[in-house]
Amino acid sequence: MNEAVFTRSGTGDMVFDLPASVTRLRIGASYQGAGSNFVVRVDANTIVNVLLGQGQDRTTFSGTYAVEGGAQVSIVNSTGVAWTMTEVR
Repeated sequence: MNEAVFTRSGTGDMVFDLPASVTRLRIGASYQGAGSNFVVRVDANTIVNVLLGQGQDRTTFSGTYAVEGGAQVSIVNSTGVAWTMTEVR
C-alpha cells in the first residue's frame, strides 16, 4: 500500500516538521497585495527568499527543492502569502 503524498498549505508564517520520508518538495506561493516577502527555511538554511505582489515582478512563485526528511520548515516574514508545499516522489 502506498503512503499518501505529504502536502501542507497555509497563509503567512508557520513552523512545522516534515515527515522523515519527504526528500523533495514543490513549493508554491501567491500574493495579490502590493508586496510581501516569501521566505522559507529548512532547518537553518534559507531555500526561498522572494518578493511577491502587484508592485513586484510577479504575484506567484513555484520551485522544487531537495530537503532533509524530518527537517523543520519555517515560513517567516511572509504575512498574507498563500503557500502550498507538496512532496515530489
